[in-house]
Amino acid sequence: MMMLRAALLTRIMGVVSFCEVASGRSNASCAQNAMLMLQTKTHTSLAGAKSPMPYCGVAVDVYDCGQAVEDVGESFATMCMGYGGTHPPTWEGKSSEDRDMCTLNMNNDCDHWYQDSESGEWRCAQNYGISKNPEECHGQYLFLWDEPQTQGRDAVWAATQWKAHVARWRSQLLTARNQGLRVTSPAFTDHGGPARQKFQDFFSACPECDDPSSVYYIDVLAMNQWLLDDASEHPQQEVWIKEETEAISSNNRNRPVVLMNFGWLGAETADQQAQIISNSRIFDPAWSGLEAVFYFAATDFGGGTRNNFLDTATSDGSTIGQALQQRCQGATASGDDSGGGVAVALECDAACQHAGFSSSCRSRISWTMSQPRSPSLHFALNLVNDECSYQCRCNENDFAVTTMPCDSSCHRDGHSSSCHSRVRWLLRQQDSQGVESALERVNAECIDQCHCTDSDLSQVDV
Repeated sequence: MMMLRAALLTRIMGVVSFCEVASGRSNASCAQNAMLMLQTKTHTSLAGAKSPMPYCGVAVDVYDCGQAVEDVGESFATMCMGYGGTHPPTWEGKSSEDRDMCTLNMNNDCDHWYQDSESGEWRCAQNYGISKNPEECHGQYLFLWDEPQTQGRDAVWAATQWKAHVARWRSQLLTARNQGLRVTSPAFTDHGGPARQKFQDFFSACPECDDPSSVYYIDVLAMNQWLLDDASEHPQQEVWIKEETEAISSNNRNRPVVLMNFGWLGAETADQQAQIISNSRIFDPAWSGLEAVFYFAATDFGGGTRNNFLDTATSDGSTIGQALQQRCQGATASGDDSGGGVAVALECDAACQHAGFSSSCRSRISWTMSQPRSPSLHFALNLVNDECSYQCRCNENDFAVTTMPCDSSCHRDGHSSSCHSRVRWLLRQQDSQGVESALERVNAECIDQCHCTDSDLSQVDV
């Protein structure tokens, strides 16, 4: 177990060291943030660690994510990018439920609408999403701005605007991250210069965004890429996208990469879009190296793409949405869908080879939680599932032991006392972190011996 302990401490202290150098903050402050930030650096969905994160998503017109889910199914409910939007048109039957609270947008996010004094037209008083509380995002990602360069801005502007957003919503963002939300970079393209340079400019303007212990940290790199021109050229274009993905990830701390927009740019028929959905290797997570890909099913302003919407029918009567459902069924960010699209179920008790040591995910999580500064079960799950991806995987249900009484004896470190007594002892310590932390620690240390819940503790105990 010494090697596993060294691997854990090395990982945490590496984050702490970077934080101290980059920000000048204290070791204690950086360590606290490191523990929090490492909790969210795995592919854990907001529904819990039980289900791997979907690989496929959709990018649709503003206020249309609800309709998109009807077109392609509930598996896309947390994987829809709807280009922001703060003031849905109620006269078109839209409501506050149709707002995209997971995307900050430069054109559709408004402080209010006003009537232009000269033209008489109603206009959006743009606020770039600054009014959006991250806790109201219930998707997999919080998307930063789509193609700043195309909208007359640049990467430095995006970095500055992100700092302003975090300054307003710091505590809410920390809470959302702790619940599994991950933040993407702005979606950069090669329009107006290489995407690689835009990523460099963004992180140069926001060093905190490159600090894993900082609340500003960018978890995922986002870009937009397309297949162009004749279908015969697509295989080589796919290779280019794959190589670009690898290079951008490698240049930026090996972060995962998502395509926030992908499709056949300039295609005019639904058959063409269905063709690339069915055949493009970009939709194969085992080949592409991407964490996720979002099919572009929105109105194309300037690229000439037509008939690309989810409900658009192909020549055989099926829809693009149905083609996407069929291709993406079972495809996950942490699984290989090359064998028909079904991800392999990973067992909690399967062996994991990591840092020169072999033990199950269950053993690693139990050991992690038994350390003197015991992290939460949520943290231990994320840490171990990340280190042992493709080998084993646990979720909270694997540790929901309820059959052992709270007052049964637990033999540990040469001492025998009940879980109840151990919890009470932790709560009396000066550095006690509360009931939840004490329960998690004792239940992890005494697995298969005793187990306590809130209901086992009296008012006197707490």
